[in-house]
This record gives sequence, structure tokens and C-alpha cells, in this order.
Amino acid sequence: MYLTDIAGIVFVCVTVNHLGLIGAVEQTIAHEIPVVNCPKCLSFWTTMLYCILQTDAHTVQVLAVSLASGYAAVWLELAEGYVDKLYNIAYDKIYPTESAADAETLCPDSGMPAMRTAARRSTGPAGGSTESKQRTVDPNAGSDPGKRQKSKGVTE
Repeated sequence: MYLTDIAGIVFVCVTVNHLGLIGAVEQTIAHEIPVVNCPKCLSFWTTMLYCILQTDAHTVQVLAVSLASGYAAVWLELAEGYVDKLYNIAYDKIYPTESAADAETLCPDSGMPAMRTAARRSTGPAGGSTESKQRTVDPNAGSDPGKRQKSKGVTE
């Protein structure tokens, strides 16, 4: 029973980080929590807390299980990253675009370019957040970038 619980803890810790839910929580509380930004750290500490509170294991056993869960989190994180890459490749084949900039502005429901943009938040390599702005162009405007006019709802 404990093994399935620990496997579930590792899966939840890695997936929550992979989906970016930790970043959303940090934005909501307006405070960065360094330990939860790393799926391995979160898996290690959550498993350790679970083992201390729910099992009769000795300290060495708790440490061994926690380290093993952190190591399993590394491989699960790699697997989720690979599946994400496969998804992006399949999405590009289903909804082909002319350029990489267009791919970021497509509406996932219809495959049509989005007309409104907003600042997009992503996680940097060290777990910190970086802000990047997307730029969309009015499809009704002329092809010459110098003659384009801003239309309602389009930001640069």
C-alpha cells in the first residue's frame, strides 16, 4: 500500500510542476517558494513527510525511500518532457503553420490565429519566471510591415 501511495506522490509532484500549476499558485500568493519549483525536491520532501507521518520506518529507511522517489522523479520528468515534445510534433502536423511565431498564437480550439495577445509567463531554466510578449498582426492589413495599422484588440 505504501508503495502505491509513494508512486502517486511522485507522479503528482512531477505533473503539477510540468503543467505549470506551481507557477500559478506562486502568482496567486505573490510569493516564490523555491522548494516546490523543482519536481525532484518536491518529491523528496513530500515523500519524506509522508513516510515520517504515515509509516513506522526508521530514519535510514525514510531517507532511502525519499531519495529513491527523488531519483524516480528525474526519470518521470524526462518521460513527461518527451511526451510533451511528441504532442507538439503531432499538433504541428495537425495544425500546420507558416512560422514558429504563428504556432505560438494559434487558438488551440479552432487552430485559427488568435487576435488578442497578452504577456505570457513561462518558467526559465533555473525555475525562475521570465516574461515574454507575443506580437500578432492583423490578417486584414497589407503585407508591407511599414504600412500596417493597429486594429482594435491587437497589441504590439
